[in-house]
Amino acid sequence: MIGHARAVLLCRCADRTGLTQALAKVLPSTTAAGWRDRTAMLVQLAIAIVLGAANLLEAQQLQLHHRPLFGTEA
Repeated sequence: MIGHARAVLLCRCADRTGLTQALAKVLPSTTAAGWRDRTAMLVQLAIAIVLGAANLLEAQQLQLHHRPLFGTEA
C-alpha cells in the first residue's frame, strides 16, 4: 500500500506544482499514429524510478501494476 500511496502523491504533486504543464510546453508533441504523450511518459517513468525500477522493463511492469492510477501505459 505504501508504494501505491507514494505513486499517487507523486502524480498529484507533479500536477499541482505545474510540472506536468511545464513539461507539456517544453517537450515536442506530435499527433502521428503510435506516439504517446511524452509528458505523461516522462512523469510515469520518474515515478517508476522512485518506486524502485532499475530499468525500462521494471518501469513497464510497475506501470502495468499501477494502470488504474495512470490509465493507458506509456
